[in-house]
Order: sequence, then C-alpha cells, then structure tokens
Amino acid sequence: MILLALRLDSPSSKASELKWELSHHSHGTVHHHHTTDAAHRSLLNNLYLAADLDCYLKQTHIYSADDTETPTPAYALVSLSAGTDIQVKRRKVAELYVTADNLLNRAYQNHLSRLKYADENVVTGRRGVYNMGRNITFKVVVPIVL
Repeated sequence: MILLALRLDSPSSKASELKWELSHHSHGTVHHHHTTDAAHRSLLNNLYLAADLDCYLKQTHIYSADDTETPTPAYALVSLSAGTDIQVKRRKVAELYVTADNLLNRAYQNHLSRLKYADENVVTGRRGVYNMGRNITFKVVVPIVL
C-alpha cells in the first residue's frame, strides 16, 4: 500500500502536511503460501516506511496590543519513520520501530507558544525557548505471555 496525502488545516492554523507512507501488512485473514525452505520465510512482517513533511506558513496577522503576540516566520519539518514485526518460526517475538523527527534540525518556535517571549538566551543570542530539535527514537516491544 502506498499512501500520499495532503492535509490543509483551517486558515487560522496556517499548517499543511504532506505524508508519504509505504506499508506491507500481513494479516491472519489472508493466507500466504509458505514453503519450508528457509530462504522463503520472512523474518520481518508488517514492515512500513513513512516520510512526513509538515509546513507552517508565516504568521503575520497578529494581535499586537499590549505586546501579547509577535509574528512567526514560516518553517518546514521533515520526519521519517520505519517499523516491523520480528518473527521467529512464524511467531512474533518483537516489534521494532525507529522514528526521526525534525530530521534537518530546524530551529523553530510554534506561533502559539508562550515560551517564545522568554528573555534572550546568552549562549545562542536568540529570544525565547525554541521547540525540540532533531529527535531520534528507538522502540522495541517484546510481548510477554503470562
């Protein structure tokens, strides 16, 4: 299955998302022909790969009275993820996931963040607290049968 979707939120949020996903799923209701030959048995099942591009437009329509809101520049965030089930002798022994968010390590501030009004950071010279930079996550799920 290949999925390509473009989501454009309401005009007030000024955000759009482009997501590409490639998945291979095997379900118990679908019977596959398997041989006893080890070369034809799969160690990985339910494999998926996904790429995500979140685009946020420049926000200049602000409420500037009492210095309560400031303009925010446009930014785009790229993310990748992959996952699979690991099988041994046709039994799922683990699930493995890898996710990389903000892959290009873009410095950005969400428009509605109240932390962007903090004092200047003497190390970076930037005002306010920025959102999270590059974040890579590994997740292993091992089922325990009691």
